[in-house]
Amino acid sequence: MEDLDALVEMGLPLGPPGSARRETSSLAAARLAVQRLATDPDLPEQRLREPLLAWLSAFRHHWRPTWANEIGLPGDALIERLEAEPFDRNRYLKLRRIAIESLSRLI
Repeated sequence: MEDLDALVEMGLPLGPPGSARRETSSLAAARLAVQRLATDPDLPEQRLREPLLAWLSAFRHHWRPTWANEIGLPGDALIERLEAEPFDRNRYLKLRRIAIESLSRLI
């Protein structure tokens, strides 16, 4: 869960809106968290998959240079694994909009 906490501080839409905190957010911590999640043979539990997919997809789509430098291939691999699982598209889209708003204040 430590990995997810680092991502919540970077705008992962898990919990109340506004959980992202500029003063404690860290791209280095987010990079490490994504690397660990990407190499874990087990995906996070079902309720965490849509927020994680939404955050990763929003980051990759809207901040490509930062994505390439900070998250990169491990994030791409994790997105691919998450997209292969069934998920609620409507919930995903809502969470992605929240993630974009949060990330826009941090990146």
